[in-house]
Amino acid sequence: MDDPSQEQLLRSILEHKRRDSFESLVLRYQRPLLSLIRSRLGTNEQADIEDVTQDTLLQVWLSLTRSTPSNFQAWLYQLARNRCTDWLRSRAKTKNVRDALTVRQFVDRRGSKSVDMNERIDEIADVIENIPLQERSALTEFYFQGFSIAEIAARQKAPPGTIKRRLSYGRDMVRSELEVTKHTRIEVMNTRNKHSESISQVSPVISISKSKSEPFSIDLQEMSWWFVVPRVGDSACWATYAAIEEGKTFYLKSVHSLHAKCAAEIHGRECVEIEIDEKENSSNRSFVSFGEGDRSLRIWGDLTDTEVHWIAIESERSDGKRSLYTFLDEGWDLDFGVCDRVVPMRSLPDDKIGQTPSAHSKFPRLFCDEVYDLRIGNSKAIECMRVFDLESEPTDSDVMIDAYVNRAGRTVLARRYNGNQWAKAEGSKHFLGTKATWAEEFPHAYCQTISGVTFVHYEDFLRVEPESTS
Repeated sequence: MDDPSQEQLLRSILEHKRRDSFESLVLRYQRPLLSLIRSRLGTNEQADIEDVTQDTLLQVWLSLTRSTPSNFQAWLYQLARNRCTDWLRSRAKTKNVRDALTVRQFVDRRGSKSVDMNERIDEIADVIENIPLQERSALTEFYFQGFSIAEIAARQKAPPGTIKRRLSYGRDMVRSELEVTKHTRIEVMNTRNKHSESISQVSPVISISKSKSEPFSIDLQEMSWWFVVPRVGDSACWATYAAIEEGKTFYLKSVHSLHAKCAAEIHGRECVEIEIDEKENSSNRSFVSFGEGDRSLRIWGDLTDTEVHWIAIESERSDGKRSLYTFLDEGWDLDFGVCDRVVPMRSLPDDKIGQTPSAHSKFPRLFCDEVYDLRIGNSKAIECMRVFDLESEPTDSDVMIDAYVNRAGRTVLARRYNGNQWAKAEGSKHFLGTKATWAEEFPHAYCQTISGVTFVHYEDFLRVEPESTS
């Protein structure tokens, strides 16, 4: 199941006064709200911006617990403008100090700030102020005030295509001024990903719809669902969002940054060593998981002309001891093994994953069906092939991956579904969770039925590198 809709969040606040719903709702507007307040006040003074933002959010909370506006975004921005006007009328002095605030710090005081990130944002803001007016207006309204291209076109009385060109030219001007190349953009993003506050705590809204484009072939060079290619120099970063609140919400659980560091050799097999920086979310959210499990430190893989080979994985147990699991160990092929780079097609009539297959038409372990348009938050649609990874004859004790891979062969989103009985045991005591089935554990999560087996949405693995979502 995707994130709750804005209407669901508003209803939860109005009817149940749910503070977590309020937090989730405000987080969706954090960047444009702060930018609007900062711009209207004409100051970078932290205390002033904090005061106005707190007043705004307090009024938002008090108002939403009594009634729901018909257009929340417009209402929120107007309310913030009113609070800014009140402040401007009553201010006695102003200062010019760079702020390091996020909306989360107002809603949840456990939030922490990142000086490097805010310095970078301020640097970009300074550059935008010095580019030509048309490009500056387009960038400001699109990125900082949250308007769509159509809305900007109407406001500026220009065709949407013109606005798109202004955005493109403006971005090029900013990158040129900052001397940002593709390589440095990756380095900056990798640095950002070391700070969990730079990645949304609640999963962004994910929209998936069938595309009109023809299916395309996939050369999947990545180590399956770890987002990285075993080629020296490749890198990837992905965030894990896990189901909470009976599957109503998917909350940030961890962030993995991977870098293919160097050539290596394991048991005589030439391969590539990949370092893993795994950051667990420090929040006190309660996830249905095994808890203190192994932490992956390094993996090794090999890329041939036709296959991707898993060679080894190094893990650290909760007691600090490290272990190495390799392709020579018993059971390796069941857990990792080899994947074909070319993913076969399998027709799935009416977008349903088939009836119970006959003996001569078992599912391939990895197969794709059709093209889908994938949108993450406010980003533009990405054309992806939908790829399934499941047992050839699935049972309710298996796990399924439902992934979306772009034309470059890079995974943008991989969704994990648990078979209804995975990690469950007969009787009242279970390996994971408290309910007898995952459908009962997460009654609000989305389910898929394949060959009569129910699979329940459990986690999302979302790539967070900019070049993978542009």
